[in-house]
Amino acid sequence: MGKFVSTFLRILAISVFTFPMLSGQNIIQRSVKIPVDFRPGLSLDRWDNGYWIQYERAEHPGDHPSIWMYDREGKLIISHTEIWFPGAYSVRLLCAAAVGDGSLIASVEDWKSAAKVSTALVHIKPPSRISDVYLTSRFAPDSIAVRNGSEIWAFGGDPVHSDAPSNPDTLERFSISGKLLSKSIPAAMYFSDADRSSGLPSKVQSNGYRPETWVTYHGEAVVLDDGVGFFSPMAGSWLELGTDGKFRSRLSLASPFNTGAPSPPNSTSWFTPPAYYARSIVSAAGAVFGELYYSPAHPGGPAPPYGLFRLDRVAGRWVPLAGSPPEGYGGLFGADGADLILRSGCCTYAWVNPSSLR
Repeated sequence: MGKFVSTFLRILAISVFTFPMLSGQNIIQRSVKIPVDFRPGLSLDRWDNGYWIQYERAEHPGDHPSIWMYDREGKLIISHTEIWFPGAYSVRLLCAAAVGDGSLIASVEDWKSAAKVSTALVHIKPPSRISDVYLTSRFAPDSIAVRNGSEIWAFGGDPVHSDAPSNPDTLERFSISGKLLSKSIPAAMYFSDADRSSGLPSKVQSNGYRPETWVTYHGEAVVLDDGVGFFSPMAGSWLELGTDGKFRSRLSLASPFNTGAPSPPNSTSWFTPPAYYARSIVSAAGAVFGELYYSPAHPGGPAPPYGLFRLDRVAGRWVPLAGSPPEGYGGLFGADGADLILRSGCCTYAWVNPSSLR
């Protein structure tokens, strides 16, 4: 009997200590390793349309930006591709999005001098070929999204703010072949009547940057089930658009860490807390228009370490997910169907269903 009891207790102990590990493993739907580059001046690594993208911003004159992309199996689809134009003084890479067919679209500024600039969307195809360059008439997209592999939704503004219009359109929609389909969403739509009556637009002015000219700064375009959305951290608002690019709804959203007005980029409070950096807002399948998830991050800082939040559309606020991610995983680096993509250490990404974290 003693031997039986001893054996039973050993089995029980093993099951108790292994169950949490098995549970954690079950949370992870799949994982893949990607060689992340952490050099200064590079973009945050992120997943988009099933592909992993990283690039050099090239913020200094003479720097040549380059971009590369992996697929969800960890295969290098587009090797380091340099973007440069004849006679350029400086070329800046602002953002990029995967098309979904193994190619990508990058938003760039081509500076011929310190005062002369043109803007373009660059279509890059495997293995490392610039197939097309679409000029955007001095409209610099700070965030782009490709919907259904057929349309490019570009959110941004005039790169030369001093002579920008007082209420410019912030959305330009293109076909995948670069044809301009529509312009819409004036900058004033990011501010509610309550914002304007309280003087919010005047509060966020800094160094001559009118709020109408930088509401897209650090924002994020997100593809939804039946449209596209854009989160403007500067205005503290989320806008949803239909498939035709027309305005559908707006929510005033405070950051999970700061309920006050956005701080100017050069103020000391801009970095404390790191509340308005929105590069990690993603949409995952689940609701009528898709669930929205957010992991705030410090501008230019390390991987998003500040928790995972879901948008409660009824309450109009970010709600923390109750459950914990698998041990060693954190931040939010993208979404794939109904799963969120988290990262562990330097290079392992895991697909985790958010329902397991509630």
